[in-house]
Amino acid sequence: MQTLRLFEILYILLQNKKTTAKYLAQHFEVSVRTIYRDLDVLTLAGIPIYTNKGKNGGIFLNEDYILNRSFFSDDEQAKLLAALRSQQIVDPEASDTLLSKLSAIFQKPEIPWIQVDFRNWQEEDHDDLFLSLKSAILKHQVVTFLYHDAKGNSKQRTVEPLQLLFKGQAWYLVAYCRERKAQRTFKIKRMQHLKILPQHFTRELIEVNHPYQQYQQTCIDVVLRIDLSMGYRVFEEFPRDSIEVKEDHYLIKCRMPDCEMTYGVLISYGEALTVLSPAHIKEGVILRIQKILSNYL
Repeated sequence: MQTLRLFEILYILLQNKKTTAKYLAQHFEVSVRTIYRDLDVLTLAGIPIYTNKGKNGGIFLNEDYILNRSFFSDDEQAKLLAALRSQQIVDPEASDTLLSKLSAIFQKPEIPWIQVDFRNWQEEDHDDLFLSLKSAILKHQVVTFLYHDAKGNSKQRTVEPLQLLFKGQAWYLVAYCRERKAQRTFKIKRMQHLKILPQHFTRELIEVNHPYQQYQQTCIDVVLRIDLSMGYRVFEEFPRDSIEVKEDHYLIKCRMPDCEMTYGVLISYGEALTVLSPAHIKEGVILRIQKILSNYL
């Protein structure tokens, strides 16, 4: 991220010849101290930057300076453009202009080697929510939202947002929950009515046990028989080393969380899946299917 910021600072100076640390800090949503550290890095790299104090002072770039593309080898140019393309995934606005400018300077076509679309096929758009959370994290502002948890409860939460996390197939917010008085992880798709409050916090992210370890503590051994026609789901949803291909079915031996979500996954396979063990999961599936049937009788 710092490398992209350094290049953009340089281009702002190339275009305007003058700027201020305050403007750059607001533009990049970082501290003035961070901007001055960036300027030191650029100066050490041989960029002729100087500062003047006073009413008409600011940060200046020598008027005769021109960015020479020969400063980078062909391989370095290609890698830099590729890195910017991947950066577009999480910060498109900050990368698009810089990517176009560098492509022009290097006289190389911008190759769209990667594309990631976090939206699902229903075209749900969480961009506003994502950007609001990003802003709250960077500005250390408290947020509140209605949250629907995995147990079916819906409750207003007030949290101190610390980090956005992409895990598996979903975005999560790592935050300090003021109600639970502990750091918690919230699935962004389960949030509604997000509001950024005029309250600030100083708390920092605490590295805790990886959520995978907490997840494993809730898991039990499950054995499933699944029809071969469901291969497209089996290989997406189960670890490869848990799948044994038989003549007319898949035999799955894996660990799954002992919770309501697991029953939903199993039932979604319909007649193509049979629970072989454990007995209480098999009985739980039967009970829920009976309840589903009662809705139509």
